[in-house]
Amino acid sequence: MDLMAETFNTQFKFQSRKLILEMPKFTFLNVRNQDIPTYVKHGAADLGVAGLDVITEKELDIVNLLDLQIGKCKVAIVIKKRISLTGRPDIKVAIKMVNITKNYFSKKAVGVDIIKLYGYIELALWLFLHMQLSILLKQVQ
Repeated sequence: MDLMAETFNTQFKFQSRKLILEMPKFTFLNVRNQDIPTYVKHGAADLGVAGLDVITEKELDIVNLLDLQIGKCKVAIVIKKRISLTGRPDIKVAIKMVNITKNYFSKKAVGVDIIKLYGYIELALWLFLHMQLSILLKQVQ
């Protein structure tokens, strides 16, 4: 919101649990990051600010206008010692971003069994004893 306040030279404060902020020339929606590309794709919003990981994961036909350089994200692969990715049809991957993961391993010609998780993905290594591989999506400050 600081970037918006600086850009429009005004305060951006949504009242309590209100999801719509009316301004003289614009209307702003306060929605979940994951929903922003969908609102833009279907014309409910003319413009949205979302992370590249969310835009890439949604695989929607929308235009990525600008990288605001306000957040970074990376995907890290954690593997047990002495485990090879080649020739293993039983690799299990715990991840929030399923499409990004499928595309990554497809380019490497590695078949994986993807387990969709929504949070605390790093716990998958401990909770799934039979898991050889886990993907961690980690915010970089």
